Formats: sequence, C-alpha cells, structure tokens
Amino acid sequence: MYVPDHQTFDKEFLQKANFAMPKFFISTMIPEELKLPVPEFHVTVLCRMMLGTSRQCYALPRGTAKTTLVQLAVIWHLIYTEHRYCLYVSAIHSNACNYVEQIVTIMRSDNFALVYGGIDIGNDGYMRRSDGDYSFKVNKLYFEDVTQKDGSVVAVLKSRKVRIYIQCKGAGQAVRGIKKGANRPSLLILDDIEDKELLTTGNSEGNYTKLSNWVESTLIKALDITNMKIIQIGNLVAAKSVLMDNLDDDRYSSMVYGVIKENGDLLWPELWNWAKISADYNAYLKKNKIALWYAEMMNFPRPPGGGIVTIDQIRFKQPPLPDASNNLYGVITVDLAATNESYSHATAATVHIFDGESWINADGFCIVGLDPIELLRKLVALSDKWRINFIGLESVAFQNVLAPIYDYILRTENVHHISFVKCPARKSKTDRINAYAGLIKEGVVTIAGHRNKTINQLLKYDVLSNTNDDDDIDSAAHLGHMLSKYGGEIAQGYTRQQSRYNMSAVNSGTFHETSVSL
Repeated sequence: MYVPDHQTFDKEFLQKANFAMPKFFISTMIPEELKLPVPEFHVTVLCRMMLGTSRQCYALPRGTAKTTLVQLAVIWHLIYTEHRYCLYVSAIHSNACNYVEQIVTIMRSDNFALVYGGIDIGNDGYMRRSDGDYSFKVNKLYFEDVTQKDGSVVAVLKSRKVRIYIQCKGAGQAVRGIKKGANRPSLLILDDIEDKELLTTGNSEGNYTKLSNWVESTLIKALDITNMKIIQIGNLVAAKSVLMDNLDDDRYSSMVYGVIKENGDLLWPELWNWAKISADYNAYLKKNKIALWYAEMMNFPRPPGGGIVTIDQIRFKQPPLPDASNNLYGVITVDLAATNESYSHATAATVHIFDGESWINADGFCIVGLDPIELLRKLVALSDKWRINFIGLESVAFQNVLAPIYDYILRTENVHHISFVKCPARKSKTDRINAYAGLIKEGVVTIAGHRNKTINQLLKYDVLSNTNDDDDIDSAAHLGHMLSKYGGEIAQGYTRQQSRYNMSAVNSGTFHETSVSL
C-alpha cells in the first residue's frame, strides 16, 4: 500500500480502517512484503485473531506466512486493545527472538511512525537484552463516546501513551512468576512450539507429556487471568501433540487449513499452484518423507499406530478432468445416512474413474440432511458430468424403496442411460473398508490429490471403533462389489439413451452438465 505524504495523509482514517479491516492493516504494516494479492484465508484468520475469542488455535501449512499473520495480530492488540505485555513462545528460543525482533522492526518502520506516531524509547530506554526482551512506549488507541451539541453520541478515536512489553521464550524455559513491574503477560503467542523430531522419534510420548504439562501447568498459569488471550499457530507434525489437543479442546476456537482445501480448491493459488504443489510433493516422495509433507502442508498427521493405510501406501494422482480422453469408464457408489449420530449422519457419493492403470477416487460429495429427491438430482448431475451409467446404492433400510422410485422418476423424465443397482451390506462396514484399503495398497485404487476428506478418514480409521468419521470411505468401499457384480457392463463404457438431450453435442464431444427437472 502506498502511503501519501504528510500534506494529503489522513491519519485518523487509516487508524480506523486498520482497526476494522484486516486487509487494510496488512497493507499498511508490511507493504514491501506484498508481492502477491492478500489471500482470503489471511483476512479470515487475522480477523479472528483480532476480534475472536480468548483462546484460539490454527493449523496452517508451512510457507503460507502464518508467523507474519500472528506478528501482525500482536501489533494490532498492542495498539488497539488493553494488552500491554506479550509473551511470544516458540520451540527454540533463538527462533522466538527472531520473531519478536521482526515485530519490533515493523513497529519501527516509517509506515508505523506515520500512522501511529512511532515508538517512544524515552529516558529509561528502548530495551533489548540478549534473551529477546523489549520495552517501549506507544500511542495506544481507543474509542470514546462523545455527546455532540445536538445530543447525538459519536465514537471518537483517542490515544494515550502506554508502555508495552514484548518478551520471548523457548518451549520449556522458566516462566513461573514472570512479571514486568506489576504486569503479568496477558497476550500469549504459541508459534510452532513443538519440535517434530521430539514428537515423532525416540521418546515421543514422554516429550509430548512434558511439553503438555509445561504449557498447561506452568506457562498458562503465569498469565494475567483477568485479561488473557492465547493464540496458537503451527503444523500438525504428530497425531499426538499440544496443537492437536487444543484443536480438539472446546475452550479453543480453532481452524485447520491444508494447502489444498477440502473442496479441491487451492488455499493460495498465487503462491502454491498445482505445479508447485506437485513438485513439492514429489520431492518429499523421493526422500520417502511423504508423511512429513502431509503433516506440514495438509495438516494430516500420520497416526502412530492407527489407520488402515499409511501415507506411503497411498498412490496419488492429479485430479482428472471429466472430459479427459484417458477416462475409459467409471462408476458411482452411494452410502446413505444410517443414523442421526454425528459420526454417521451424512449421505456420501464417490465417483470412481478408470484411466487404464487404476481406479481413481476422483470426485463426490458428503452432505448432511440430503433428502431423496435432492440426492437424485445430484447423482444425475454427477452421471452427466463424468459420463457414468452405473450407480450403486446401498442402504439396509432404504434401498428397496429408493431404487424403484428413482427408476420410475427417471423413466417419467425420459432419462434412460442411468442404472441404479443395489450394493448389499452383507459384510460389515469394517470388512468393506478393509477390502477397499487392500485395493489401495495393491495400487488398484488411487486417490485424486484433492480428495482430502477421504484421505483423512483413511488415515484415522480405527477398526476397533464404531464411531469413526467414515462416510466418504464407506461410500467408496462399495467399489469392490460393483466391479465384481457389474464389471462387464461398466467396462463397456458410457452409453447415452436419452432423447431430450442434444445428441449432436454428445456425439461431437462437447457434452456438458445438464439440469434435469425432477
């Protein structure tokens, strides 16, 4: 962001804009770092860090400027809120020192001085000791209601000079009784506090327990409990970690991001496009460190002993295009919601595409509260999109009801190219999913790189539990039955028998998804 000279500069406008608009604040504080457009997830995360709850936790991919975001959040709170003492903690003390130094560098910049009046060293000094300890005065801003002559009340932005403190520590260092005069730390930043080597090798259980106890029993207890705010950022480097604990803790407001979003879109396409993601993934794969890639870039930690497949047993493929010439044929499998329980209350459909080498888990949906007619609409749309004739429908309670109704509706609508067939639930869910995992291990089934939810469910599936989050993989697991029962018909490829569609468009290869009125 270009800041005009003092003659045209509206300082109060920028102060108010920076208070309410995260993107504006980013542009004002670090204009020289903005080589790319500010991504939407930066705006979302920074807004939550500014105005969100007192305990927050974020799992963000490496290389997406998560430390910069939390540094800006620190500056914002030191200017606009009652926080005067920030304690910044990282796994290694030297890293924490560097992060805090970067915060102070931003606050000493020309832009900061122009908007907020800079920092005041004063007679007792601007302090920096070897352990990364800073103290100086800033103009802290606040809004005060002022009554106008006409009786109306307006919020007026005012400022007062306040001494603030920024201090850093390494994980496990002494913090008991930490104070600055009468002030205890009130703003706690936990930035990558976990060393992946300590949590994934050697005495990982003991290292996790030691760090967890230090955070809960020592670090948090050292804060000012009357005005406490905790913000944690990091990677899910291990299934058992403080970050994972806090993500699952109801006291924390949490968000988890991967470099590829659950819907298949890219989190920050200007920085991490498909080509760069693929190259980065392959680099880790060659070094046999694909589990580390998923932990750092997708925030999928590899379970230490759980899961029916491991990351290195999954073969990934680029998401296929619906009109790709090597899409030889396909099938759709559907698993209906069986109960109202949170672990089994969604209807899921999976698109399987055969490209001559493997069956690719390529597309699908998983939706809560989907009524039967809306489900039919979505299945017809998937059939048209991927040129698929066969749809396998499983449900102990509903297959005998829905299949005849669907056949009747489709005949009424002159839709003849779709065949709904039954996927009997003769085997237990676990047996089906285990069989599907076997196809993955053998390379018969591959996974499109954007099918994050499916991958996560495979990695976390516990064969001894009946409360797994498994709707996606339960849907996909019917592939084995469909191939054994209807493999010959499926292998004949896509045929279309429907008069109401533009057959010339189909024959010319320009087929597109068509809306069907049901």
